[in-house]
This record gives sequence, C-alpha cells and structure tokens, in this order.
Amino acid sequence: MFRLSLRPGDWVVLLISVILVVFLAVQSFGDRNGTPVVRIEGEQESWVYPLDADIEVDVAGPLGDTHIHIHDGAVWVSDSPCTQKVCIAAGRISAPGTFVACLPNMVLVRIEGRQEGEIDELAF
Repeated sequence: MFRLSLRPGDWVVLLISVILVVFLAVQSFGDRNGTPVVRIEGEQESWVYPLDADIEVDVAGPLGDTHIHIHDGAVWVSDSPCTQKVCIAAGRISAPGTFVACLPNMVLVRIEGRQEGEIDELAF
C-alpha cells in the first residue's frame, strides 16, 4: 500500500496554498452589496461617486476640462475638448462593467459593482 509522507517544505507549500485560496475567495465573494458606483479617472486623480447621485463633475486633462453628468442611475460625458467627441457619442451608460473613455484628454469613466439579480455563477 502506498503511504504519503510530507516533508517540512511540503507543509509550508500546503499552508501557503490554503492561505492563498482563502484570500482569493474573500476577494471574489467579499463585497456583495450590489451598489454600483461610478469611478472617474483623470490624468493624475481618481474619484468615486454613487451611481444614484445627481452630480456634475469637471475633470481636468491635458486638453482641458471634460464635463461628466451622473443622473437617474446613468453617467455620460456631455462636453469634452477632444476633436472627435467619441466619448460624447458613447451616450449614457448604466450597467456595471461598462465605460466611456476620452483617450485624447486621458479621462476614463466606468461603472463598477453589481446589478440587482446579477448572476455570477455558471448555470447549466
């Protein structure tokens, strides 16, 4: 019959593996509040606002100010000094995981969090 014997180094590797699995599980399943937030990143700063807020924000970039609205559970770029205005044409976003970027002005607007009723497991 085969008998498994662990050496001291094996126990260290096993312990580190268990700690890593627990850490990753807490990171993956820790925040379950379901409240989406808007993260706005400028050239040197970052801000977080609740998605259900009613706020207008000006974010300074290398080309000038990008004007962002948060209202009625959606966020959009209403004005930007970039030339092609792709960020304005992107329109309103409201779902976690979506984003609007003004690359010439180095501004990123994204929604983070979870939606109500969101499924995060694979179902068969």
